[in-house]
Amino acid sequence: MLTKKKSFWGIIILYFMVLLILMLVPNLFITLVPVQFMQLLSDSIIVILGFFLNKIFWHIRISFFSTNNFLRQLILSLPAIVLLLVTKLSSWLNISISKITFGILLTVIMIAMAEEVIFRGLLIPLGMVCTGGRPFLTIMFSSLMFGLIHLVNLAHTSVNMVLLQIVLVFASGMLWGGIYLRTHNLLITIILHFLDDFPDLVVNTNNTSITTFSSSQVQLMYLVVIGLALLTCLIVFLQVHRFSLRRRV
Repeated sequence: MLTKKKSFWGIIILYFMVLLILMLVPNLFITLVPVQFMQLLSDSIIVILGFFLNKIFWHIRISFFSTNNFLRQLILSLPAIVLLLVTKLSSWLNISISKITFGILLTVIMIAMAEEVIFRGLLIPLGMVCTGGRPFLTIMFSSLMFGLIHLVNLAHTSVNMVLLQIVLVFASGMLWGGIYLRTHNLLITIILHFLDDFPDLVVNTNNTSITTFSSSQVQLMYLVVIGLALLTCLIVFLQVHRFSLRRRV
């Protein structure tokens, strides 16, 4: 049985497990694995360890697919789809088919699966126990951890770009967390995550230098992404509020 103490330590263990793997694996296997497969290796290890730890300690049932009320699931996914279009449509339009390889496809699939299993499939149930069944706080907490894990990108990206990415990732995590909590369908969030990350790996937009923008443009970018994050928080609050009321009835 999951207790608050056990769930709290589960959250801490999973977060630092992901952080350490992302930081250490590239250095440990740099002479053994080609650079283009390093991310694939890291996320494969995350998935394997995540399932192993869950089987040993928490026994959480991760719901990968649900056919229950598909139309409702689609409606709940609309805000996330809109955010995806707003933030990634231009990147998708810039994708060159010739740059798409099997390795990139496999890597993005594994990234999406690993991060959704950890941050939605495991952290949300653990968070629900820690917060005493408060879904909004749970989603916010898991999304914050989801965003902060991207601090590892400071190794190859500017501080401003990473901070903007963290806020956008937090916003996406809020919507994806709301979807998973309401639909129990992790496949939806895995697909959304794949669509969000795929153009970045093909077009390599994450390496865009923010120094090409003026200070006023950077400030505007911060205002926009923070505004998006606040809007997603409001949407998720409204989505899960009904969920909270139903649990109490």
